[in-house]
Amino acid sequence: MMRKDNIPFELETRLVDNGADFTHAVVPFMAHVVLDENLITGQNPLSAAPAARTLIELIRSPNRFN
Repeated sequence: MMRKDNIPFELETRLVDNGADFTHAVVPFMAHVVLDENLITGQNPLSAAPAARTLIELIRSPNRFN
């Protein structure tokens, strides 16, 4: 039995169905960070450092990302 068969829905599909703009890294397991106004998201553990750098940049220059 595949692990996917045990999941009632895929989060990506549900988000897109409800109007989300979903993006992901081009290469699996690579860092991917998205900044949307004041929300910073990272795709996986490799995104922690880039997400932290984005947060620091946002704090230093809040108008830069508007």
